Amino acid sequence: MLFEWSQLNTEADIFALAQALATHERNSEKSPTALGSALGYAHRLFPRLPATCFRQVIDVSGDGLNNDGIQPRQVLAMWDFSNITVNGLAINGSDPLHDSAHQDVMTYYRRNVLHGNGSFLIIAENFESFEEAMKKKLLKEIVPGAVGLLK
Repeated sequence: MLFEWSQLNTEADIFALAQALATHERNSEKSPTALGSALGYAHRLFPRLPATCFRQVIDVSGDGLNNDGIQPRQVLAMWDFSNITVNGLAINGSDPLHDSAHQDVMTYYRRNVLHGNGSFLIIAENFESFEEAMKKKLLKEIVPGAVGLLK
């Protein structure tokens, strides 16, 4: 499922998008993790923004290393990301190729995915802690300094 820009003006708009995301079926044939392709797709959306934005941020969340398509560093080098920040949320312990060294997902994101001034990485220790990690990430992006207020 590919989304174009969606302006969320009402609570109903938010719930409609949340429902569309919740009912989306993931391609699980090869468990593809195409981080580079995702960055390229997001980059191509920025010229079609419906309004001028103060910041341009791409958020990447995942539990594994890029295993399908172009590498993220190649995309970041090929196209102009000079005004785009790429933040990450890495989920540990779920990549069967790297379970014994869960640092690999974090290290990979730091070296290959994060980009731009003020970019950051939030870590979810497992899928059960993903919701809390996502809250922290969103607060850090929207209200700098608010993450320390979370329990």
